[in-house]
Amino acid sequence: MVGVVPITEHAPKRKLRPDRRACVAHHPTGGRGEPAGEKFVAKSPEAADIDADIDADIDIAAAELLDGYGKEMTTTKRLKWITAAAAVHIPAVSYAGITLITHRGVIRSVAASDADSLVIDNIAQRYLQGPCFEVPKEQRIWRVDDVNSETRWPVFTQEVLSQTSVRSMLSIQLFGHSDGGAVLNLYAEHPNAFDEQTEEISLTFAAHAAMAIETDRRTRARREPLVDRDLIAQATGVLMERFNIDAPAAFVLLTQLSAKYRQVLPETADRVLNTNAT
Repeated sequence: MVGVVPITEHAPKRKLRPDRRACVAHHPTGGRGEPAGEKFVAKSPEAADIDADIDADIDIAAAELLDGYGKEMTTTKRLKWITAAAAVHIPAVSYAGITLITHRGVIRSVAASDADSLVIDNIAQRYLQGPCFEVPKEQRIWRVDDVNSETRWPVFTQEVLSQTSVRSMLSIQLFGHSDGGAVLNLYAEHPNAFDEQTEEISLTFAAHAAMAIETDRRTRARREPLVDRDLIAQATGVLMERFNIDAPAAFVLLTQLSAKYRQVLPETADRVLNTNAT
């Protein structure tokens, strides 16, 4: 089951090459083609490599993620591994985290590469502001180019500026539905760190995170009925022994307790077992 987890070290902190945004800044067209009014302007060696490197980045990221799938991991550990790999392999990314949002607006940090990711989730939960609340219901990708100039969430951004070194954000929806959603959050320590190419690489990591969460959900959905039946059987046995009654009478008593406490039957069964153990 996916749960709130502490931070641990995973992948080595290295980047594949210098930040691509820094390379683009030296090129008059931003590394995206010909400037207006001119037929051609030669790119610098660094800028000329950008378009070719995007495919290499995706290949390396995919290889790292697939390598992780060959290892025995819990879902929580796998998600933590994905965030650590994202912080290493996605250009400009300093920190990464995965956040679950319930339909009631409760935030759960299920994986984080660094402490700043957890701090930002705590800020979002405290003030109910931030991109993680918007992504599940609005659009697949939400980008904050400069936290300093962001106006949509004034309290949230002010707290982020004062408590962390994060200056730009990229949030990608993993899934979203009436029960809530999940978001991969990527953070950089300088403004305007993300572009369309960064988004393309990030989608690789988002896809693997979404698959891990969905696999966990399906596994629990198959397992929970068996667990529930076992709880009910054990609680029925406890009531039979305690009140010297047969199985049908014990089950009727359990349903009456369930109605009294306004709980579903497995919750009442668990309550009976916990009471019996104390």
